[in-house]
Amino acid sequence: MGSVWGGEHVPRGVPVAVKVLHARFANDSWFRTSFASEVRAVARLDHPNIVTILDHGILSMEDLPGLPVDEPDIGVGSAWLAMERLSGTPMTRFKGRCPWKRLLPWLQGLLAGLGHAHARGLLHRDLKPANVLVDGDRAVLVDFGLARELDADPDEAHDGLVVGTPAYMSPEQFEADDAGFGPWTDLYGLGCLVWALVTGAGPHGQRRSAGELRHAHLNLPVPRLTARSPVPVGFEGWLRRLLARHPLDRYRCAADALHGLNQLATGAVEWASFQPPAEPPRTPVAAPLQVRWPEPVRRRDRAPELLGAGLRLFGLRQPPLIGRLATQERLWEALGDVHRGDARVVLLEGPAGAGKSRIVRWLAQTAHATGSAEVVHVRHGEEPGRGDGLIPALRRHLGLVGGDSAAARRRLDALADRWRLRQAERVELMAMLLVVGVVRRSGRGGVQRNSLLSALLDRLSEARPLLLCLDDVHWGSDTLNFVAQLLDRPPTLRPRVMILMTARPVVSGSPVDAFLRRILQSVGSERVPVGLLAPGWRGALIQSLAPVEPALAELVETRAGGNPLFTVQLLGDWVARGLLEVGRDGLRLTAGADVDLPSDLHALWQRRVDMALRHRSSHERQAVELAAVLGTHVDRSEWEMACLEAGFGSCDRVLDDLLSAGLAHPDPLGLERGFSFVHGMLAESLQRAAKAQDRLVGLREAVLAMLRRRASDEQRVALRTGHLLLNLGRPSEAIAPLGDGAWAAVRDSEFLEAERGLRARQAALEAIDAAPDDPRWGEGWVMQARVARRRGQLATARESTKQVLAASPAQNAGPHAARWTALGSQAHREGARLAVLAGEHDAAIDHARAALALARTLKDPVALAWCRRDYGLLRVQAGARMGEVDRLLAAAQSTFEATGEVFGAADCLRARAVVRHRERRSSDVEHLCRHARRALRRCLTLQEPAHTQAALGDVARLAGRTAEAVRWYAAARERFQHIGHPGPARLPWREAAARLDRSEPDPALVQQLIEGAAAVDAGFMAAVRARLWLAMGNESAAIMELSQALRGSDPEAAEQAEALARRARAVMADDLAAEAAGFAARQWGLLGWPARARRAGH
Repeated sequence: MGSVWGGEHVPRGVPVAVKVLHARFANDSWFRTSFASEVRAVARLDHPNIVTILDHGILSMEDLPGLPVDEPDIGVGSAWLAMERLSGTPMTRFKGRCPWKRLLPWLQGLLAGLGHAHARGLLHRDLKPANVLVDGDRAVLVDFGLARELDADPDEAHDGLVVGTPAYMSPEQFEADDAGFGPWTDLYGLGCLVWALVTGAGPHGQRRSAGELRHAHLNLPVPRLTARSPVPVGFEGWLRRLLARHPLDRYRCAADALHGLNQLATGAVEWASFQPPAEPPRTPVAAPLQVRWPEPVRRRDRAPELLGAGLRLFGLRQPPLIGRLATQERLWEALGDVHRGDARVVLLEGPAGAGKSRIVRWLAQTAHATGSAEVVHVRHGEEPGRGDGLIPALRRHLGLVGGDSAAARRRLDALADRWRLRQAERVELMAMLLVVGVVRRSGRGGVQRNSLLSALLDRLSEARPLLLCLDDVHWGSDTLNFVAQLLDRPPTLRPRVMILMTARPVVSGSPVDAFLRRILQSVGSERVPVGLLAPGWRGALIQSLAPVEPALAELVETRAGGNPLFTVQLLGDWVARGLLEVGRDGLRLTAGADVDLPSDLHALWQRRVDMALRHRSSHERQAVELAAVLGTHVDRSEWEMACLEAGFGSCDRVLDDLLSAGLAHPDPLGLERGFSFVHGMLAESLQRAAKAQDRLVGLREAVLAMLRRRASDEQRVALRTGHLLLNLGRPSEAIAPLGDGAWAAVRDSEFLEAERGLRARQAALEAIDAAPDDPRWGEGWVMQARVARRRGQLATARESTKQVLAASPAQNAGPHAARWTALGSQAHREGARLAVLAGEHDAAIDHARAALALARTLKDPVALAWCRRDYGLLRVQAGARMGEVDRLLAAAQSTFEATGEVFGAADCLRARAVVRHRERRSSDVEHLCRHARRALRRCLTLQEPAHTQAALGDVARLAGRTAEAVRWYAAARERFQHIGHPGPARLPWREAAARLDRSEPDPALVQQLIEGAAAVDAGFMAAVRARLWLAMGNESAAIMELSQALRGSDPEAAEQAEALARRARAVMADDLAAEAAGFAARQWGLLGWPARARRAGH
């Protein structure tokens, strides 16, 4: 493929090494792409144990005089890569003759270098002695020709290609399981390298065929270590952990292996020539948190500055983090808090270009390199793509994307085994991570999905804390919803996670602002502002990027104004245009250079894009603008389909241009999946330019045509279609998809997406000047009420409900009378729910009665069934008799059963059983409970199980199965805590009552309930609390509890008072028994149950 030559940097006389791709491969796309990938990969590395890249390029006619005349393989078109020339010796010379004193510093250096590379998303994949040079105590990794992006998909053209050197390859490399690669892959290769150094050959030999080596690495146990020189006790166990056949049995990262190695080096060791072979331990071993993060060893601290060289790498190298020390200290301290067991949330908030993402990248890379945290990156865009959000990020992190689906299932199965998941948990995890969208289609929605995600984070943070990096979270409504729900859990039940978010300043009072305020009010959350760079640091940033002359640095500093992004892009523009040359005191502008400074970042972005695409056609340039219409993160398949719709054809060349210019990055799932613009502002700038040239409408039309061709039921597609139609000036067409997408988002508990869609829908109605009697106004108000209620914004929900109720009667005679009648019924149902939440039971019944009356005038049996259920449940809670509600509930149950609404049917069965229980119809109760239990068990797999578990507890208690009731109540209470939901107010009290029925009170629950109760349910809760006081032997407190209870009518309060009276008589607490009996009699009397009142009073 290529050869390596000695060379020299002529101006400074510094020797260098030059790797040249042979000319015969110059036109081969795979070799050319592989070489370019190596350049991009190693350019972002900067570590003393990794070879330093100095420059790269392609040989031209001007270079011919300097080329060797006797090398026909090197010519015009050959790609070249200049590196530091190392004076060391290949490690191959030390195979079998490497004493521990020499081996230890080499391994420490190699592990530090691997940690640095892995933290930046790069695997080497070809670790062997020939690819390491040693000089004294320094060992340097070279030749990244087989390097691969972590989490990248296999190249479709070379899927299943086995790459590496067989004697040093991991089992997953032999199986070409690219999706299963990770840091552990390189650590296996390092283990083989170390084995060769101490024994003379790899663990399974070297002078064997590739097939024999494959069989050995995949199937044979690692033999006994027979070292040729002494090694410390424990060394073989450390080495065997590197060489474990299954990746989960190896060290998870280089820092863990380095920690284990250092323990061998610093402890009091006994020397031995070998140890008996043993299986590696399965217990996770994580490196401890360092008191302070390690300071980086910058390239200029260890290599001479070669002025003029390396400018072609400008867009590929990572800018240093300068002037953010105070923020770094706060973040490292927060990570320390997580190590001590406290979950933390930090919001980095600041204007675009201030460097928020760079700070996140610093912490993520440092945490990974030091083993201080498991790192998961989550991205978000204004137009959500396939890889956006938390679930796709976790799928990438767990190696479930790309490659063979069966292999992904095996990996997830192995993880489930390690986590000791029950079968039901395993099925849920498989459904969420392997079958995209199954949770949404199952009807569980956002609450259930967030519950599963919380459980997964618990597992991922067992061995070491989890660092969750949420970039541009202001675009991630479902992610914000998840974070808020996670923080609703008690601090002791949160996973060991640090959530680091970035966001631009948002409009005060907006839905995103409300979510962020809610999150920041939680314990352990803080906002860290990220502003422009302080004046004292601006010059330092400029010189770290390019060593320019002082006058030019002052010019850049003045124009950029402390915006790091502007600084980087301005210098990048000059580099791309070839305007910099070597001067006496640093780089300077070439004579006659056009230095008309751009007025803003938009002008700067346009100049850089123009330079990168200067050789491309008009259609290819427009294809880049089309990608910007799709968003900051671009799905490759969507882009290609939209390009075809626009008539642009293939656009592969422009993608290469964007990557080479540093204006785009490959998608973490692989370039075949897509790419991201280097910054969201670039995508915005491209759209702005297209609009100025009257091209934006046509590009949006192409995207719209692409979306309409997609067969998908995802709410995001509907919302994207609606927003796009609105932007195209077609509001009448936008209303329906915006409404459909918003309602789907409500069902999925993605309320910010729903609110955004509803606001756009309202804007569309206003744009077409919809008539006041247009029922689409009412549909929006009903959805707004539901969103507000579920978010706890009860005042807003009431206002939206009132809007519908005020408009509905006025349209009774109009052309839309039926639709307005249905909306009025829905609004009354919302009004009933809101009244219940406010403790206004009579008002709730009035609303439910009105909703039922309106539903009876419609031809919608399902809507009528829901209204019957609502009204029936409220009447049962108010103490209605069987003759008053049974027919109503039975009719609703019949409709639900006919239409497959399982939970609705279960609700009706449970309510009918409650009434019969109160009327002492025990045989009927058992029959109904049996059917309700069967229906509810089906619901466990269809919706969030917490509500169903609580209902199963109610059914079990009605049937007299108190032990079962306690189990269901406890499970429901734990589940509600787990998902950050308060749950029904009476749930813990019902559990306490069931435990008292069994004479098995839970001390922790007793203490919780004794401390206080809501006034809404004071009668019921007072009766249960009196029972608790009696169980603790405090009769006077129980009497006082009942005497101070608010008066009212509540059948559950009456039943608990009856139970209290029975127990008081049993323990000879006569005064309490009389007080409780009187309390129960009064309750039954007020409820209109005279017979029960007489029985209770005696």
